[in-house]
Amino acid sequence: MNNNVLKYILNKIKNRNNITFIIINTILITIVFVCLIIVRFTLDYNSALSKNLLGRTLVVYTDNLDLLRSNEHVIFAGVDKYRFSYGFNFNNNYISLMPLTDNNYINIVDGHGLINPGDVVCPKRLYPYEYPLDESNFKEFVNTKDWLNKSISNGTYTFNIVGTYNNILMDEANICYISISDFDKLDITSYNNNSMIIIDNHKNINSVKSFLTSNNIGYTEEFNAGDEYLYLVTIPPFIISIIVIIILAISFNFSKKSINNNNKTIGILRAYGESNNNITKYYICYHSLLLLISIIISLIISIIIYELVKPYLYEFYYYNLFIRIPILGIIIFTLLYILYISLITKHFINK
Repeated sequence: MNNNVLKYILNKIKNRNNITFIIINTILITIVFVCLIIVRFTLDYNSALSKNLLGRTLVVYTDNLDLLRSNEHVIFAGVDKYRFSYGFNFNNNYISLMPLTDNNYINIVDGHGLINPGDVVCPKRLYPYEYPLDESNFKEFVNTKDWLNKSISNGTYTFNIVGTYNNILMDEANICYISISDFDKLDITSYNNNSMIIIDNHKNINSVKSFLTSNNIGYTEEFNAGDEYLYLVTIPPFIISIIVIIILAISFNFSKKSINNNNKTIGILRAYGESNNNITKYYICYHSLLLLISIIISLIISIIIYELVKPYLYEFYYYNLFIRIPILGIIIFTLLYILYISLITKHFINK
């Protein structure tokens, strides 16, 4: 590739029209990136709902546990107290003890599961404090692997940390699990004289509700699936679709005008012996470079926006929900956009 021609094309980036194109593209692509981040968060949120025990728990107004257990989708039926946690203070730390009512719920990553009386398993990424009131008193997480095989005591009860589980996108970051028999020994008083059931899969909740209704059993959802976030599932993809159409139209028009306005330059390049194929490569490189500049700036702006709002996301962190930048989605978007730019550039030069 002729270096003089390449320098000439790079200098053209400073053109006012090119700068305008970069600014407009940067704004639009930033919106797309932010929407992709929101979509990723929504998918993680829905994943958390499907995994979380509370999302599969119903409070039922009957003491007929045998009838409740007869439903194929009910994996646990018991008294109401098993949906409450026990606050456990030790060495200036605080965890919430819950009974392990679903043996398949946790995935042990270090140590082992509940085997002996007094065993407890905690999140690998543990927040051993009470719920933070705001971002100013949000403390650091700890790696529970460092606490393995150590005893914790609040003066009345003693437990041995025997394992850690992967709690990402599952439940609160300070919940540890003990056996039902150990939980029965704790002084739990803040519960109603109702029953509770846990359903095997979030998708089967409506089926179990129908079962309860047909047997004249009243129920209450422990944790609603969160219609408040439903708009996050539909609106961002809609916005992305509209923005992408606008970006494609702007890029199409820009490439067309850019090639038409440089017919004289293209003629000069051909006169200097440059092949049509090489000229196409030059302009594909030229237009792709403009695009990459927009994408890089957009990514930087998106990261800055994320860092600005990060202090206000402590509540999500506490529930192990993290705002993640969808790198794969951004890469796919970039590659498809470059491919589109290349095709329309080639089309207008060879026209």
